[in-house]
Amino acid sequence: MDTLTIRDVEILTHLVKNELRGFCGDQGYSELSQLLKKLEHQQKRLVDKESKD
Repeated sequence: MDTLTIRDVEILTHLVKNELRGFCGDQGYSELSQLLKKLEHQQKRLVDKESKD
């Protein structure tokens, strides 16, 4: 399986943020919020790694 690119993470982050704006259920909101934190962390790591290369 291929790893996610910076662009992939940016797209996923954007989609999760949009979904959070319209999401009603508490459980789903909690899960998406956790996923968003992970995606944002991954995005920062990828950008930092790319800037070092």
